[in-house]
This record gives sequence, structure tokens and C-alpha cells, in this order.
Amino acid sequence: MHPFPATADLQFLLKGDAVLESVMVTRSQIGFGLENDCVINLSAAITCLDADGSTADYRPGEPGAAPFLFHRLLGKRLTSVTAEGRTLTLAFEGGGAIRLQSDTSQDEAGQIMDPAGELIVF
Repeated sequence: MHPFPATADLQFLLKGDAVLESVMVTRSQIGFGLENDCVINLSAAITCLDADGSTADYRPGEPGAAPFLFHRLLGKRLTSVTAEGRTLTLAFEGGGAIRLQSDTSQDEAGQIMDPAGELIVF
């Protein structure tokens, strides 16, 4: 739907206790909750990059999709946020990362909620 905001506008994700507290999986979405009360929900493509270099692509709702590797990031601190057009990379301590994709369709790909409840739609 929309490109991600500039990297500088997403630095609130790193404030406070930016530890990945939860990974929520439904048939049509995956969500990530941080201990600093930031939440990211999406129904678009996502890639999990493990510290050992392995990757797993995931798209909620696709037959056979499985959220591999995400559990390895639980309890890890978010260390950097980088936005480049329709790609947002969240890097965690220990070398793991997740790469979110916003698509060009008219449908909303996801949302980022800050601690105050303000939404960024992508």
C-alpha cells in the first residue's frame, strides 16, 4: 500500500525496553510485540534471517506457510531499524533479523503502532 517512513521516523521502535516479547500468528497475519509497547502487524511477505545465515520466507495465509525461525528472536533486543522504500529491516542482538515487505496493492500490508497507540500504515 505505502512505502515505509524514513528510518529516522521509526527510531521510536528502539526506545525503552525494545525486546521482542511476543510473536503472534493467525491464519492471515503475523504480529510482533515489543516490551516497550510497540506492535507490528502484517499480512504481507516477511523474511526471517537467522544469525547463522539461514533464511525463511513467510507470507501469512499462503498454503503451507510456516513461521520458521521467528521464535529464535524472542527475548532478543531490537538493535537497529532500517527502512528502504518498501522494505523494513529490524535487526536484533545476536545477529538475527526480520525483513518486512510492503506491497503495491491497494490493500493494507500492515501497521506499526507506537506506545501511544499512533499507527503507521504500510
